Amino acid sequence: MNLVENETKFTPADVQKSALLQFDGESKRLAGKNVLEAFEGNDSVIFNETYIIIGEHTKAFKVHAMYDLTIMGDLTAQECVVNGSLTVLGNVRIGRLTCQNKLICKGELVSEKIYVGGDMIADSVVCDELLCDGNVVVQTTANINQSGKIEKTMVAGEGIMGAGRFEAQNAIANEYFEFDGDYAGNILELDMNTVISDTVPPKTAPERIEEIIALANRALSKEYRECAFLGEEQLLERLQFLGNLESTELKTLPIAGALFSRLAEMSYQNRIETVEDYLTVLVAKKRLPHEVFAYESIEHIGEQYLPKARDEMAELMFEPTSVDQFARALSMAIQFEEDLGEDWEDLMNKIFESVGLKYATACSMLRRNKPQKTERTPTEDSSQA
Repeated sequence: MNLVENETKFTPADVQKSALLQFDGESKRLAGKNVLEAFEGNDSVIFNETYIIIGEHTKAFKVHAMYDLTIMGDLTAQECVVNGSLTVLGNVRIGRLTCQNKLICKGELVSEKIYVGGDMIADSVVCDELLCDGNVVVQTTANINQSGKIEKTMVAGEGIMGAGRFEAQNAIANEYFEFDGDYAGNILELDMNTVISDTVPPKTAPERIEEIIALANRALSKEYRECAFLGEEQLLERLQFLGNLESTELKTLPIAGALFSRLAEMSYQNRIETVEDYLTVLVAKKRLPHEVFAYESIEHIGEQYLPKARDEMAELMFEPTSVDQFARALSMAIQFEEDLGEDWEDLMNKIFESVGLKYATACSMLRRNKPQKTERTPTEDSSQA
């Protein structure tokens, strides 16, 4: 069942034409807040800061917010990922919705799959799958078509209905609970003063990636809370231990979407044209899973464009328009000193020449800042003796 197909209306042609837009909080600030006017398009949008969007309707192919996101109006997207909290003052139509913290929707929330890491509040909910690690409050009705799993308590002002599998520690429906399938938990129908179920949902091993990440986040939060009771040396050892647990695969997740989107854009070009794109492809080759980097529509970038760009490095352009762009290219280049060998210094020269410096000159200037070691003369040693 595709709940949002008519609402999103993104055709394959729309997806091919979509661009990657990033907002870094560099403009349009109001009262110290990042504010944007609502927009409608088929682009993939990344918010690298907390943002407020004001307008009747916001529509994009994909939305990714690194921090909190507030939409003062309706929101439509094929996919939405929010690392912080999401607040929408209108209706929501999203194919797949992932919110790591609190989710508030003042209108109707329609989505095929919903994951919420914190508490969830909505006027009404229609979905195929709902997974929430906190409490859920629905002012009117919740209609879950396939599966629902609520780690804490769910309350519906009117009723809970649906089919498939429903689990909650507690579920309270004011007027009705009509679920065609299996359900477990302490479930109460207030209007008829009826206990629908008083079972305890079984503890099962997580299978979905959202569940696994949520469990890992909770375990890390517990570890950090215990840090206050450790000595300084114990705390240092603990932090070093946690740092050694870092997974390359998980580390790549926040940038995988942006990398793939940029590769998809480059796939329509005839060659790699800039130093920044060349470095982006190197990062993608190193960080993305092989299955993603070798994806059918972009595999020619690694197989054809990348070797050609290395042979023609002198022709690559680099004309940064911001400190962020310059710093990003420099940061990427530093990762590949050993991989590029003799070509690496040529690449660094291109980056520094974009701001009027030679790489060797920059190194010389930085060496001057190193503190000089003062050697004691024999006279000084004898006088101190």
